[in-house]
Amino acid sequence: DFFKGYSNLVTANMTSLYTEADTSMHSMFENCGKLTTVILPETFQTSMVSKANGMQNMFKDCKSLESINMQYFDFSRVVSFAGMFQGCIKLHDITFPSYIDAGEVTTMADMFNGCVNLERVEMSHITTSAKLNTMEGMFEGCVKLTDVVFQDVMNTQGLTTVADMFNGCTMLKSANVSALNVSKVKTFANMFMNCRDIEVIDLS
Repeated sequence: DFFKGYSNLVTANMTSLYTEADTSMHSMFENCGKLTTVILPETFQTSMVSKANGMQNMFKDCKSLESINMQYFDFSRVVSFAGMFQGCIKLHDITFPSYIDAGEVTTMADMFNGCVNLERVEMSHITTSAKLNTMEGMFEGCVKLTDVVFQDVMNTQGLTTVADMFNGCTMLKSANVSALNVSKVKTFANMFMNCRDIEVIDLS
């Protein structure tokens, strides 16, 4: 909870922060409503983040944040992405590493929920394992989302719920989620609810 609730924080330069031993970044910047700039250099270490809450709610409700560069992040031990960018209403650009090992991640629930300015999310460079069990509400309320790319490198055979995954994605025209293994999914409830412009859904 490093800076959680720092309502007047505008810029966070993490260049000198020692994080090599940190096992959790849960809610690190949550509710920093005025935060516009986060500098996360190569020296910002995330390789030990391994607790159950991982990076859960890390940037939740950073309502002024428009872009974030996470190209140096090591996600290999992270367990939770839940609510990571939830409520970041101005966020439109996220730079991830060219390859993401997310083999320990169990949840992506609400990861981008309410990111109303996010237009595209590229998931083709993320590898996951059967430990991933929920994508519930992952893109819920992303009203400008037009394109989500999934690839077979994501092991999703452990998924049990995708409820509300695209609920409220009113500009989504097509959804190719054929790369997702949904054989164990118990609920698809409201997966595409209020996707009024959708023309093609591929679950094959």
